[in-house]
Amino acid sequence: VAPITSSAPFVIECRVEVPGGDVRWLAITGQGTPTPEGGTLVGLVSDVTAQRQASEDLREADRRKDEFLAVLA
Repeated sequence: VAPITSSAPFVIECRVEVPGGDVRWLAITGQGTPTPEGGTLVGLVSDVTAQRQASEDLREADRRKDEFLAVLA
């Protein structure tokens, strides 16, 4: 394990396959505090699968709208 060298906050999103084959998206938000012993890390993990799916659905609807308008033009 590497020592914590920065106190800058971070957000990481990652794709996780869970048992049974489902895919979930997790957002990991945290902040480290460097110390002589290596540091401490405080964070939160949130399941953002529904938000990512909604965002993808909106992008797909926008793409279909653009395609439809191109056909009309």
